[in-house]
Amino acid sequence: MGYTTLQASIVAFNKGKLKMVATACDPLLGGRDFDHLILDAMRDDYQKRYKLDSYS
Repeated sequence: MGYTTLQASIVAFNKGKLKMVATACDPLLGGRDFDHLILDAMRDDYQKRYKLDSYS
């Protein structure tokens, strides 16, 4: 997983050889998206706990 994209592959190991079975890439999903989700959850918790709006 990179900052802005997610790549995944399925491989098979057989008798010491590696074979690529499938690969996929999603250019709209990456680590940045998870960072934003975590930050939003932390902001919401902060706002509920301390009754302060951290968005302003």
